Amino acid sequence: MINNKKVFIFDLDGVIINTVEFLYNSYLKFLLKYKINGSKEEFNMLNGPKIEDIIIYLKTKYKIKESESHLLEEYNGLINSVYNKAEMVSGIEKILKILKTFNFDIALATSSSKKNVDFILKKFDLSHYFNVIVYGDDLSEAKPSPLIYNLVRNKIPAKTYYVIEDSVQGVIAAKAADMKIIFFNRENKKANQSWDYQASRTEELMNIIVKLITNIDILSVEQDLKLVVVNQPITDSQEKKDKVNLIWEEKKKNNSSVYEGNILRGISVERKGKDVILLCSQTEYKYYLAKFSDSSLGFKINPIAISGLITDNEGYTLIGKRRKVTSHAGHYELVPSGGVDSVEFRKQIIKEFKEETGFDEEIIKRVDISGLIFDNTESLYEIIFNIHISKSLNLLLPSLKIGEYEEFEVIKLSEFGKIISNYEFVPLSKLIYAMIDN
Repeated sequence: MINNKKVFIFDLDGVIINTVEFLYNSYLKFLLKYKINGSKEEFNMLNGPKIEDIIIYLKTKYKIKESESHLLEEYNGLINSVYNKAEMVSGIEKILKILKTFNFDIALATSSSKKNVDFILKKFDLSHYFNVIVYGDDLSEAKPSPLIYNLVRNKIPAKTYYVIEDSVQGVIAAKAADMKIIFFNRENKKANQSWDYQASRTEELMNIIVKLITNIDILSVEQDLKLVVVNQPITDSQEKKDKVNLIWEEKKKNNSSVYEGNILRGISVERKGKDVILLCSQTEYKYYLAKFSDSSLGFKINPIAISGLITDNEGYTLIGKRRKVTSHAGHYELVPSGGVDSVEFRKQIIKEFKEETGFDEEIIKRVDISGLIFDNTESLYEIIFNIHISKSLNLLLPSLKIGEYEEFEVIKLSEFGKIISNYEFVPLSKLIYAMIDN
């Protein structure tokens, strides 16, 4: 039965491992032995088909006299050495980790041989990410035939398939299979084909995939972040001001402890060298509340918040169960989190750490800023961080202050991905875990 789930299908060479340049050199070396000069254009055209098909093509085109079996053995010898020295594409495992954390099915579909694929999967410990693997050995027709992707469809029925491809032949195959295409075009190849998304860097590929599964934009990863206040007040009429004040008075009647200060709202993101600058402006909290109570006000208020986790020297982290009066009631999340009301967001992180746990600031070894995201669903900027502490969370657990959460648990961070199915987690906490290196 077809369901509404999404399946992500990855090619191997050029997407997961950096082999394309080595394969190109092998192709040139192979032809040069027969005094033939290869070309980048021809190699790109042959990047996708099985090696057996490549040999038939080259033997026929260049009238090479040696037998197919001899040529195949010779070419395979060159190819095997490529996989022995292959390295992973930087950042690609983090993308696989994100998809697995959110429980999406992942397939590997490649024209490479089972021998070489299994060698790579073992070398980099990647097998556990993939629900299905289609090898070149399984194919009677290679790319640009859609067979490779239709085999995945037969094994994992779903509504939508996203194919991450770096070759033109692979794009043609995915299009023929009627699948969504994310063209991972790291070499800026020219292609007379259409695709749904294109990325030239791993960071862009990650953002495309995260946006598809969470509606969150990753604005920066592990870059220096600064908040800069600019004078950009909310433009409103007297009529809107009156509406805001009426909503505000009603909110205070229902909740006398409602926050009455200012918040920082994000305006735009700029990049200067290695720095990421989030331009922001001070705004009264009542305008943010009014935005959700009356959409006709048309306020574009995107507050800035902080969300992260605590890790100790033993690799443990802390999760808390939200009280029923909050959004995502009863769900677990990584601790701590909160709003930001000044550009000194690092001080705010430490403040939330102390308020939500009752721990002493002196046990903090360092605070790493892991990224900046924008949650399109919540209209919220989030600064992602990791607080490293010097004391054991298991020993500190009895002294935790029960306030904003119903209960706390200490879990091994490396086991987070395995326990997700046993807990209801706030989606952002899943993304934070997947973004943090551990």
